[in-house]
Amino acid sequence: MIDTHEEKGLYTAVHNVLTFGMWVSTALFSIGVALAIVHPDRVPSSLEAMPDYYHWSVVTHGLAHGDPNIWMMIGVVLLILTPIGRVVASTIAFVQTGERIWAGMTLLVLAIISLSFVLARTGILH
Repeated sequence: MIDTHEEKGLYTAVHNVLTFGMWVSTALFSIGVALAIVHPDRVPSSLEAMPDYYHWSVVTHGLAHGDPNIWMMIGVVLLILTPIGRVVASTIAFVQTGERIWAGMTLLVLAIISLSFVLARTGILH
């Protein structure tokens, strides 16, 4: 059983993960918007160009050269991943406090999330 002090620590850890993810993703997206305002010619006018951005070499090059689309995309990806970070933080906290049932449930959630990533990556969900 979690005592009040451990429970407060758990909520604090989860709050910190969510707050950090929100602030960093907001900053990254804001940088992307500012770059798009300064360099509107770098913003694609159609969605057909977006799949070209889904490669690590393009992402690293875009970050280094101020591509607004890459900065905004990284901000959105981080915002999407933030709740997953919350589940990871909760799992670690539950394991540390000996809450086996809650740790098991959060591990199940992580397993389902991981499976959905694998299925999406392999194209099974198309």
